[in-house]
Amino acid sequence: VDAPDAVIVASGDDSPLQILAALKSKGIPGRTISVVGTNRWLERPIEPLFEGAYIATLDPRETGPIADRFKTTYNYQPDVNVAYAYDMVALTAGIASAVGPDGFSKQVLENPSGFRGSTGLFRFRADGSSQRSMPFYRVEKGALKLVARSTSGF
Repeated sequence: VDAPDAVIVASGDDSPLQILAALKSKGIPGRTISVVGTNRWLERPIEPLFEGAYIATLDPRETGPIADRFKTTYNYQPDVNVAYAYDMVALTAGIASAVGPDGFSKQVLENPSGFRGSTGLFRFRADGSSQRSMPFYRVEKGALKLVARSTSGF
C-alpha cells in the first residue's frame, strides 16, 4: 500500500506502545494518515502515544449497569468479556423464553435486525461473523472524545 488512509493497530493482550512509538517516528498519525485502535487499548490507562487515535468501543452507558453489579458482587472491575458473556446468556434465555427450544434456529439467530444487549446492538451473520454497532471515539488530550454515536439499528 503506497498511501494508506489509516493504520489499524490490533495488539491483542499486548501493549500497543511499541508499535505506536514506531508509527510516531514515521509521522503517523498525521494530517493524512489516522491510527485506529481496539477497545483492548482501554484495558490500560490512556497513554500519550494514544493521542489522535480512533477507537471503537462499548458504550459505558450500556455496559455500566453490568459492570457495577459485577464489581459489587466480586469486588473487582470486570473486563469486556463479562459484558459479552452476560449478553450471550441473556440472549439464550430470551430466545428460550420467547420461542422455546425450537427458537435456536439459523433464521432466529441470523435475524437481520440483530439483538440489543449490555454491549449494544449486535447481530450474527450467515458467514459466521458478528457485527456490532459501537460508538467511535478519538483520543484528545488524554481522554476519549465522541466522534460518532452507535447506530440504533442495522
